[in-house]
Amino acid sequence: YRLENHGLELEPALAQRLKTVAHQRGATLFMLLLAGLQVQLSRYGGQSDIRVGVPIANRHRRGTGSTVGMFVNTQVLRSHIDGHASLEQIIAQVRQAVLEAQSHQDLPFDQLVEALQPERNMGINPLFQVMHNHQRVDTRPLEQLPGLSLQEMRIGGRTAQLELTLNTTECADGRILVNWAYAGELFDAQ
Repeated sequence: YRLENHGLELEPALAQRLKTVAHQRGATLFMLLLAGLQVQLSRYGGQSDIRVGVPIANRHRRGTGSTVGMFVNTQVLRSHIDGHASLEQIIAQVRQAVLEAQSHQDLPFDQLVEALQPERNMGINPLFQVMHNHQRVDTRPLEQLPGLSLQEMRIGGRTAQLELTLNTTECADGRILVNWAYAGELFDAQ
């Protein structure tokens, strides 16, 4: 698919309200945003069984903390969205799914696929079509290193690896950046 992007920015006041709602329910901002994404997917897709892929750093093993490299693993977070459930119930369900998945973060994605043996279709991810990637970004410590300059680079001309990817970024100044990366043949920005 042709990769398209649609971005927006949540102001610090709204971002703080979202963090407060998450905190009041014993969840993280990521858990709250994932719950919101899964509810929207359920509504627009007309399905209650929602699976979203989530990258996880996978750096809790001894010896990886000071090693340069990419140790990312992909997890599949599944929720059964009941249209009559309250926001609190859905957040609690997503929170539980996230915590359970994190306790098994060492399981490589390809081994999960092998164990589940889903029906395979060339060009389609076997367990999910939507991903949510949430990051916290604070480059201030790096900017203070002598002789180092930082520059953001955009990578163009890419293809969409999945039908839809929600990238959310918590910035050090309190803003939340939201980017929808999607298959241009399937969706439009509206």
